[in-house]
Amino acid sequence: MPNAKLALLIGGGISTVVGGGAGVYYLTKDKTIEDSLNREGFKFAQTSIQYQVSFKELKSEADFINDLKTLTPAITADKELSEGETALKTWCNAKIKSSLSEENVQALTTKVKKYCVVLPVTAKAKLINNNYIPVTNWDSKFESIKTDTDGSIKADLAKIKDTVKDLNNSGQKADILVALEQWCKQNEDTNLNVNDADTIYSKVQTRCFNKE
Repeated sequence: MPNAKLALLIGGGISTVVGGGAGVYYLTKDKTIEDSLNREGFKFAQTSIQYQVSFKELKSEADFINDLKTLTPAITADKELSEGETALKTWCNAKIKSSLSEENVQALTTKVKKYCVVLPVTAKAKLINNNYIPVTNWDSKFESIKTDTDGSIKADLAKIKDTVKDLNNSGQKADILVALEQWCKQNEDTNLNVNDADTIYSKVQTRCFNKE
């Protein structure tokens, strides 16, 4: 009869169980954090915009900046996104290669997931990821937002259609709704690393999406 342990080792695939007198051990093909997370389907940041968006999203957290400082001592939260990109890329490229046998690897894996895995990079993608859904009833949406406190909606819609002059004029309603939908189409794919991304994101959230 073939040796049962040998059969398991040969045919065990990703995870193989080996019985022993003192206990049970698991042998895997995963050697590094990168191997493990790739097998789980995680996608790591690769492009400049992906690293910059992650840095922007996380830079307010002291632990994040302190972790980056271990490899890039000069990095601070107020650095340009391009510098944050370099610091984060340096950290991720080093840490994803960490061996799964290292001490505290679970804590490090948690950080790698948070820091190095791709985040949504556009306003639309981030909102959908946060359980928002695109507007389908533009009339209802407009009625709920036309009295925004800063008055920017009128100016923004007038840039789309110069016939928009009075948000309370029912005769302009058709043009207003067309302008609102068009504004959303033009802005919902704004990249989150541009200078005015926070302002645009807030407007897109209010004007173009509803919470599920």
